[in-house]
Amino acid sequence: MNDIAYKCYGVIDLSKLDTTPGGYGPLAPPAGWTGDKQAYLHLMRCRYKDMGARQHLLFAARLYAGSPDIVSVTGPFSDAALTVLNGLRPLRFEGMSSKPAKG
Repeated sequence: MNDIAYKCYGVIDLSKLDTTPGGYGPLAPPAGWTGDKQAYLHLMRCRYKDMGARQHLLFAARLYAGSPDIVSVTGPFSDAALTVLNGLRPLRFEGMSSKPAKG
């Protein structure tokens, strides 16, 4: 199992986003990670390619766009994470339909 599936899937509180390596959630690099801001942004682009991680990233971006006062972004890459969240704002409804799902 890759680090994306282990760290990003499951029940998490997307109002508390930690960017500390080894932390929990879609914006946390893997434990022991030592990259800089550019490497962090590259890591987030790679995570975006994973369907499960993308869902968490887009939901976090949507939550932040709608209620930035209730979302806390902490850790050493918090500034870069805000760049990611703001960059995803135009994409947060990508692939969504306004039609209800058939069931």
